Amino acid sequence: RCAAVAALENKGQVAYPHKFATTLSVLSYRAKYEGWIADGEKVPENIERLAGEGLQKRTQGRIVFMELYQGGHKVQVMATEDNFGSSEAFWDTVNSVRRGDIVGAEGFPGMSKKGELSLFVRSLQVLSPCLHMLPKKGLKDQEIRYRQRYLDMMLHPEVRDTFVTRSR
Repeated sequence: RCAAVAALENKGQVAYPHKFATTLSVLSYRAKYEGWIADGEKVPENIERLAGEGLQKRTQGRIVFMELYQGGHKVQVMATEDNFGSSEAFWDTVNSVRRGDIVGAEGFPGMSKKGELSLFVRSLQVLSPCLHMLPKKGLKDQEIRYRQRYLDMMLHPEVRDTFVTRSR
Protein backbone atom coordinates (compact mmCIF):
# COMPACT_ATOMS: atom_id res chain seq x y z
CA ARG A 1 0.00 0.00 0.00
CA CYS A 2 2.87 2.40 0.69
CA ALA A 3 4.24 1.50 -2.74
CA ALA A 4 0.92 2.57 -4.28
CA VAL A 5 1.23 5.98 -2.62
CA ALA A 6 4.80 6.30 -3.92
CA ALA A 7 3.63 5.30 -7.42
CA LEU A 8 1.00 8.06 -7.34
CA GLU A 9 3.62 10.63 -6.40
CA ASN A 10 5.94 9.36 -9.15
CA LYS A 11 3.15 9.94 -11.70
CA GLY A 12 2.95 13.55 -10.55
CA GLN A 13 -0.36 13.12 -8.72
CA VAL A 14 -0.91 14.25 -5.16
CA ALA A 15 -1.42 11.29 -2.82
CA TYR A 16 -3.17 13.41 -0.20
CA PRO A 17 -5.03 16.27 -1.96
CA HIS A 18 -5.42 19.51 -0.05
CA LYS A 19 -9.12 20.06 -0.66
CA PHE A 20 -12.24 18.39 -2.06
CA ALA A 21 -15.43 20.45 -1.77
CA THR A 22 -18.56 18.35 -1.34
CA THR A 23 -22.04 19.56 -2.22
CA LEU A 24 -23.93 17.20 0.09
CA SER A 25 -23.32 14.67 2.81
CA VAL A 26 -24.36 11.08 2.11
CA LEU A 27 -27.31 11.43 4.50
CA SER A 28 -28.62 14.61 2.84
CA TYR A 29 -28.00 13.08 -0.62
CA ARG A 30 -30.21 10.13 0.30
CA ALA A 31 -32.86 12.45 1.77
CA LYS A 32 -32.86 14.69 -1.31
CA TYR A 33 -33.02 12.06 -4.06
CA GLU A 34 -34.53 8.93 -2.52
CA GLY A 35 -38.17 8.71 -3.45
CA TRP A 36 -38.62 10.85 -6.55
CA ILE A 37 -36.31 9.04 -8.99
CA ALA A 38 -37.79 5.95 -10.70
CA ASP A 39 -35.88 2.67 -11.16
CA GLY A 40 -33.36 2.98 -13.99
CA GLU A 41 -33.80 6.77 -14.24
CA LYS A 42 -30.85 9.20 -14.22
CA VAL A 43 -30.74 12.96 -13.61
CA PRO A 44 -27.60 14.11 -15.50
CA GLU A 45 -28.33 17.83 -15.08
CA ASN A 46 -27.81 17.65 -11.28
CA ILE A 47 -24.09 17.34 -10.49
CA GLU A 48 -23.24 16.34 -6.93
CA ARG A 49 -19.94 15.81 -5.12
CA LEU A 50 -19.76 13.27 -2.30
CA ALA A 51 -16.92 12.01 -0.15
CA GLY A 52 -16.66 8.98 2.09
CA GLU A 53 -14.93 5.73 2.82
CA GLY A 54 -15.06 3.08 0.12
CA LEU A 55 -15.42 -0.25 1.91
CA GLN A 56 -16.76 -2.45 -0.89
CA LYS A 57 -15.88 -2.53 -4.57
CA ARG A 58 -17.08 -5.00 -7.16
CA THR A 59 -16.71 -5.15 -10.92
CA GLN A 60 -19.22 -6.53 -13.41
CA GLY A 61 -17.90 -6.21 -16.93
CA ARG A 62 -17.42 -2.50 -17.72
CA ILE A 63 -19.31 -1.30 -14.64
CA VAL A 64 -17.71 -0.83 -11.23
CA PHE A 65 -19.88 -0.57 -8.11
CA MET A 66 -18.60 0.91 -4.86
CA GLU A 67 -20.29 1.60 -1.57
CA LEU A 68 -19.40 4.96 -0.08
CA TYR A 69 -19.83 5.24 3.71
CA GLN A 70 -20.02 8.51 5.61
CA GLY A 71 -21.22 8.88 9.18
CA GLY A 72 -22.90 5.48 9.28
CA HIS A 73 -24.81 6.05 6.02
CA LYS A 74 -24.01 4.57 2.63
CA VAL A 75 -24.67 5.27 -1.00
CA GLN A 76 -23.82 3.22 -4.07
CA VAL A 77 -21.39 4.70 -6.57
CA MET A 78 -21.52 3.40 -10.15
CA ALA A 79 -18.64 4.03 -12.52
CA THR A 80 -18.71 3.22 -16.25
CA GLU A 81 -16.28 3.89 -19.08
CA ASP A 82 -18.89 6.00 -20.88
CA ASN A 83 -19.00 8.65 -18.15
CA PHE A 84 -15.22 8.95 -17.79
CA GLY A 85 -14.18 9.79 -21.34
CA SER A 86 -11.41 7.31 -22.08
CA SER A 87 -11.17 3.65 -21.16
CA GLU A 88 -7.57 3.98 -19.97
CA ALA A 89 -8.37 6.86 -17.58
CA PHE A 90 -11.35 4.93 -16.26
CA TRP A 91 -9.42 1.75 -15.41
CA ASP A 92 -6.44 3.69 -14.00
CA THR A 93 -8.73 5.59 -11.66
CA VAL A 94 -10.85 2.61 -10.64
CA ASN A 95 -7.83 0.38 -10.01
CA SER A 96 -6.22 3.06 -7.83
CA VAL A 97 -9.15 2.90 -5.38
CA ARG A 98 -8.75 0.25 -2.72
CA ARG A 99 -10.87 -0.94 0.16
CA GLY A 100 -10.75 1.53 3.06
CA ASP A 101 -9.64 4.56 1.01
CA ILE A 102 -11.36 7.90 1.55
CA VAL A 103 -12.76 8.75 -1.88
CA GLY A 104 -14.22 11.88 -3.47
CA ALA A 105 -16.76 11.27 -6.25
CA GLU A 106 -18.40 13.71 -8.64
CA GLY A 107 -21.37 12.69 -10.75
CA PHE A 108 -25.11 12.76 -11.18
CA PRO A 109 -27.85 10.99 -9.21
CA GLY A 110 -29.95 8.14 -10.46
CA MET A 111 -31.46 4.79 -9.60
CA SER A 112 -29.92 1.51 -10.64
CA LYS A 113 -32.06 -1.03 -12.46
CA LYS A 114 -32.49 -2.88 -9.16
CA GLY A 115 -33.86 0.26 -7.49
CA GLU A 116 -30.88 1.39 -5.41
CA LEU A 117 -30.06 5.09 -5.21
CA SER A 118 -26.70 5.64 -6.90
CA LEU A 119 -24.25 8.32 -7.90
CA PHE A 120 -23.19 7.84 -11.53
CA VAL A 121 -19.58 8.98 -11.38
CA ARG A 122 -17.87 11.31 -13.85
CA SER A 123 -14.68 11.67 -11.80
CA LEU A 124 -13.26 9.78 -8.87
CA GLN A 125 -10.37 10.82 -6.66
CA VAL A 126 -8.59 9.09 -3.79
CA LEU A 127 -8.43 11.68 -1.01
CA SER A 128 -6.66 9.56 1.58
CA PRO A 129 -5.34 6.07 0.83
CA CYS A 130 -5.79 3.39 3.47
CA LEU A 131 -2.31 2.12 4.29
CA HIS A 132 -3.39 -1.00 6.21
CA MET A 133 -5.38 -3.88 4.77
CA LEU A 134 -8.83 -4.14 6.37
CA PRO A 135 -10.15 -7.63 7.21
CA LYS A 136 -12.82 -8.72 4.71
CA LYS A 137 -14.72 -11.08 6.98
CA GLY A 138 -14.78 -8.75 9.98
CA LEU A 139 -13.14 -9.20 13.36
CA LYS A 140 -13.95 -12.41 15.18
CA ASP A 141 -11.23 -12.39 17.85
CA GLN A 142 -12.71 -10.63 20.90
CA GLU A 143 -9.30 -9.49 22.15
CA ILE A 144 -8.50 -7.68 18.88
CA ARG A 145 -11.97 -6.11 18.88
CA TYR A 146 -11.33 -4.62 22.34
CA ARG A 147 -7.74 -3.63 21.66
CA GLN A 148 -8.38 -2.01 18.26
CA ARG A 149 -11.71 -0.28 18.84
CA TYR A 150 -11.28 2.03 15.85
CA LEU A 151 -11.09 -1.00 13.54
CA ASP A 152 -14.03 -2.68 15.24
CA MET A 153 -16.17 0.44 14.73
CA MET A 154 -15.15 0.71 11.07
CA LEU A 155 -16.15 -2.88 10.32
CA HIS A 156 -19.20 -3.18 12.60
CA PRO A 157 -21.56 -0.18 12.32
CA GLU A 158 -23.77 -1.54 15.11
CA VAL A 159 -20.85 -1.17 17.57
CA ARG A 160 -20.39 2.43 16.45
CA ASP A 161 -24.12 3.08 16.89
CA THR A 162 -23.93 1.68 20.43
CA PHE A 163 -21.10 4.09 21.26
CA VAL A 164 -23.07 7.03 19.85
CA THR A 165 -26.18 6.05 21.83
CA ARG A 166 -24.23 5.68 25.09
CA SER A 167 -22.52 9.04 24.66
CA ARG A 168 -25.85 10.92 24.58
